[in-house]
This record gives sequence, structure tokens and C-alpha cells, in this order.
Amino acid sequence: NEEANALAKSAACGGPHSPGIFFEVLHAPSVPMDSSEVMAIDQEKLGEDPFVKHLETGWLPVDEAEAKRLQLRAT
Repeated sequence: NEEANALAKSAACGGPHSPGIFFEVLHAPSVPMDSSEVMAIDQEKLGEDPFVKHLETGWLPVDEAEAKRLQLRAT
């Protein structure tokens, strides 16, 4: 993680970069910001997700194995 941290800090402050580190500066987003299709989240489907339901209400499935998996995932 030390190498990743050093790279992230170097990129955030604009240098200096170690030899062998190559990068490209992007001057525009790679995804068009006016595309609502990319950014849209279907709230109805999200509410049906067991993980989201558990986080919001504490709901657990009847199946004990599924309930344990969901609890582990939430922690």
C-alpha cells in the first residue's frame, strides 16, 4: 500500500513523479456529463435489493445461511 499511497499523493499534488511512472492528464470527463442514462439509478429496483433493505430496516431473509451472508456483507 505504501507504493499506491505515494503514487496517489504524487498525482494529487501534481508531482514529483518517480522515474518509470507514466500518466496522462485528462481535460474532459471520459463519460459525457449530460448523459442522464449513465447517471440514473432506478430507485424502485434499489428498494427491492435485499442488501439495501437490510441496511435500511434491519430485515433478514428467512433462510439462515442467506441471513448470515447478508449480515457479513453488511459489516
